[in-house]
Amino acid sequence: MTNVGTAALASALVLVNGDESTAIAMIDLIKEAALARLKIEFDLGLSLIANGESTKEKEIDILSTWNAYYVNAIGKARDLGKGDRVDESILTTQKELIKNLDELLKGLK
Repeated sequence: MTNVGTAALASALVLVNGDESTAIAMIDLIKEAALARLKIEFDLGLSLIANGESTKEKEIDILSTWNAYYVNAIGKARDLGKGDRVDESILTTQKELIKNLDELLKGLK
């Protein structure tokens, strides 16, 4: 439990003392998590569709829902730090995730 307490304290300090650099680092972290998760969901969806266990429409809904979650989470980085660099990073990253989703959806058969 010591490690849990230490991790909680460290997280709280980062969030309380967040600035522009913290916000941009958080955006990058969320982006990487989003890309990894969407790839996993895409691969799983292809497998389920191929095995007749799911439909293209259902997998589109799943991918779109996950993408919306991450796009919204990236927007919350503004709570950590404000500034033009943060705003630019948020918009650029959100556009990248939307473009990535479009490419994944084209790959569903």
